[in-house]
Amino acid sequence: MKNTIQERFSAHLDEVCRSHIISTFYLAVSGGVDSMALLGLFIAAYRQKAGGVREMPRLVVCHFNHGLRGAESDLDEACVARFCEERGIAFVARGADIARTAKERGLSIETAGREARYRFFTEQLRADEHGVVVTAHHGEDQAESVLMHLFRGCGLDGLCGMSDWEERPSIRLFRPLLKESKATLRQFALQEAIPWREDASNRSTDYLRNRLRHECIPLLEQRINPNLKEAILRMSDLLQEDRDALSEWEERALQKFKSESASAAEYSTRNAEWMNGACLSKELFCQEHRAIQRRIIRRWAREQSEALRSLSSAEIERIRTLFFSKTGKKVCIYGMMFLSDFDGVIAVKQPTGSQKPYSIDVRLPMAETGLELRWHHPNGVLSMHRWQGVPSLSELRQPDVCYFDASKVRTLTIRTMQEGDSIVLFSSRNQKELRRIFTDKKIAQPLRTGWPVVTAREGILWVPQVVRSALHPVTDDTPSIVCLKWRKI
Repeated sequence: MKNTIQERFSAHLDEVCRSHIISTFYLAVSGGVDSMALLGLFIAAYRQKAGGVREMPRLVVCHFNHGLRGAESDLDEACVARFCEERGIAFVARGADIARTAKERGLSIETAGREARYRFFTEQLRADEHGVVVTAHHGEDQAESVLMHLFRGCGLDGLCGMSDWEERPSIRLFRPLLKESKATLRQFALQEAIPWREDASNRSTDYLRNRLRHECIPLLEQRINPNLKEAILRMSDLLQEDRDALSEWEERALQKFKSESASAAEYSTRNAEWMNGACLSKELFCQEHRAIQRRIIRRWAREQSEALRSLSSAEIERIRTLFFSKTGKKVCIYGMMFLSDFDGVIAVKQPTGSQKPYSIDVRLPMAETGLELRWHHPNGVLSMHRWQGVPSLSELRQPDVCYFDASKVRTLTIRTMQEGDSIVLFSSRNQKELRRIFTDKKIAQPLRTGWPVVTAREGILWVPQVVRSALHPVTDDTPSIVCLKWRKI
């Protein structure tokens, strides 16, 4: 067993460096005792490993000046900068008026400050693919975070608290001190003569976390359990193991969905491709336990957009109900649309505004170079060009191609579907409403409003990927043929 904080820290650092590719550790250092002790532990560990077999990642100290305490905030920055300069450690600083930002955006000071700090850290990593941000969160921080989550009504993830290693799409985080107490860090800083700054705002009960730290936890320790923080940390460790097991179950289910959705949700998978979205099968989803369903939604939503990283339980439940809803129901949230389709649920970037009707006229005969028109919903390109010779029977049957007798057409019009549209079917010569054909083909409602309909003077000629009419067919004697082709992009 490692007896000193320095030994425990060094062993933990070794384990992380062996398990991950790391180019740089970006240390978040405020100037307080916790983060200065963290910096001191890194310096001691690097000194011990100097000349070793493995080259250690580069160290960069990052300081964010929140500007909340005027000259005191500037002295915090100066303290960290001087400490780094004396030891030849790279130092980067950034500042912002957090009080003003919070007021303008209607956020708490804590939330505005946290968002600004993490934007700053993320910027450091943009040009450093293997960089890692290191924070000085310790055991008391962990206990406070778990209690805050509990009071807000959290699930398993909230009760687990922070992980010592966390990977997000834009940032990797390392929290090596979660099992250490604040008293141990303070003792190490005193022992190593590491300077630090005291932040008077940490004693103010104006902030939620401070009220919890200075009022609620001492009362609970006095009346309920004198070892409250240790008990919370023990619970957090146990629940993290349970969460890891559920995560493995969730991962297997999600991979199964991704590999089998094309067959289990044939129509919705096709519609999702046309919309540049993603699809999960309703049938496969409903086979899973409700707890796994919620975890799958959280994970799946996060894969679609970083804005969906912190969905509330109520928002997750709204999306979950779509898997049991009729076709056409949808949930729009944080710039994404979740749509209950025929045999699956589709996640797609939310369209900006409604689809406006359009109508494009193309005069024939056309130029030798042909013509290309681009669509977004459905996602594809419609091209037109002259065709030499007579197309084969297999070519005529392709749903993404239409050949017609151009000698009988003066103008083609490409437009959106209109109320009452009907088409004379090529196969039976019967007339059928276009909206019924879309339903029979199980094409999602949002796609229909912008789907291109190709018409001639006599009526609808072709709806790409959907249906060919009986108008102007090609025969062996057709003098002029034009080929229309739909290509997905």
